[in-house]
Amino acid sequence: MKTINERALIIQLWTLHAGILLILAILFFSSIDAQPVLAQGLIQEENGTLADLVTSFNTKIIPEDSEMYIPPNETNLNQMRQLVSLVMTSISDNDNAKLSKSVSEASRLGYDIIKLTDGKTEYYAILETGGQNRGWGLYIFRAGSGNRDLVIEVPHPVDDLRTDSIGIIAFTRSKAKAFLMSGTRRRANRDMSSDVAHSTRSIFQAVHETVTGDSTTIIQIHGFTLINEPGYPQIVLSRGNGVATSPVRKLSSIFKDRDFTTGIANEGNLKELEAATNTQGKYANSIGAVFIHLELESSIREHPVEYKKVVSAISEFASRYVKEEEVERPSDKLKQNLWYFMTAALVTVGVFIMILLYRRH
Repeated sequence: MKTINERALIIQLWTLHAGILLILAILFFSSIDAQPVLAQGLIQEENGTLADLVTSFNTKIIPEDSEMYIPPNETNLNQMRQLVSLVMTSISDNDNAKLSKSVSEASRLGYDIIKLTDGKTEYYAILETGGQNRGWGLYIFRAGSGNRDLVIEVPHPVDDLRTDSIGIIAFTRSKAKAFLMSGTRRRANRDMSSDVAHSTRSIFQAVHETVTGDSTTIIQIHGFTLINEPGYPQIVLSRGNGVATSPVRKLSSIFKDRDFTTGIANEGNLKELEAATNTQGKYANSIGAVFIHLELESSIREHPVEYKKVVSAISEFASRYVKEEEVERPSDKLKQNLWYFMTAALVTVGVFIMILLYRRH
C-alpha cells in the first residue's frame, strides 16, 4: 500500500503537471489567434486604391512661390520619428497598444492615420489632418506579409511630373515596406527650405532616417528633360556618392533589358544628375544602406506603356536583389509554443515516473 507521504507526493506532482499544462495550453491557444485586427475603431478606414489616395493628396501640394511651406522645428521632427517607429512596430508586431499610442502621437503632430485595403493587402497611411496643410508629406506603410526592406521615395511629385504615379505603383508591385512622398513643390519657399531632397530639417528626411537601416534599399524617383540635359540617356542612375556600386549596375542592366538607354552618373560622368548633394542619399550612404537615385526622362514619364516598364524593372530588381524583412510570424510562435508544450509535458511525466519508481524501491 502507498503511504500517506507517497499519496501526497503523487497529488503534488499531478497538480504541478496540470498547472504547467494549463499555462502552456493558454499560450498555445492564444497563439492560434495571433493575427488580430489592429485597433478597430481607432483607425479611419478609406475605400479606394493607393493610386486614388496619392492623386487626392497631389491636389493639396504646396504651390510654387507661395511661401506656404512651414519648416518643422526640432520637436516636430522628433515627434514624427517616434510616430513612424510606433506605426512600423505596431504593424509588424500586431500590437494594438502601440497602434493606439501611435494614433495619439499622430494627433499631437496634426496627422491622421488611415487604413486602406488595396486588393488583398492592407496599408497604413500617415497624412496631415483635415484642412491643415504645412507641406509635410504623405507616408504609407505596407502591412502584408513578405515585406521587402525597400523604400520608394518621391521628393518632387509635381515638379517631376508623374513620379508620384510611378512611385506608388512601384511601391505596391515590389512589396516595399514604405512609400514617402513630399507635400510641397521644391520652390514653394524662396529660401528653398521646401526642397526636401536637399534639406536635413524636413519631415521627409526624418521619416527617411527612421525607415532606413543598414540593410535597406532606397529607390528615389526623379525626372529630367532632354531640353535641359541634351545628349543624356533616357534613364540616369546614381548612388549619390560618385561610386557606381553593384545594385546601381544591376538595376541599370534590368532597364537595358527593357530597351531603355541608361547611364550611371559617377566620377564626373552625367554630373548634372549625380545627386551628390541629396540629403537622403548622404544619410543612407553614411550608414551603409543602398541608395539609388533614379532619373527618368520626360518621354518615359508621359507615356503609361513606358513607365509601366519602369515599374516592372523596379519590381524585378526588388524580387531578385532585395531581401524580405525577417519578422516572426504567428505560425512560428504557434510551432514554438507547441514544442514547449510537448517538452514540458514529457519532462513532467518523466520526473513523476522516476520518483514513483524510486519510492517503490
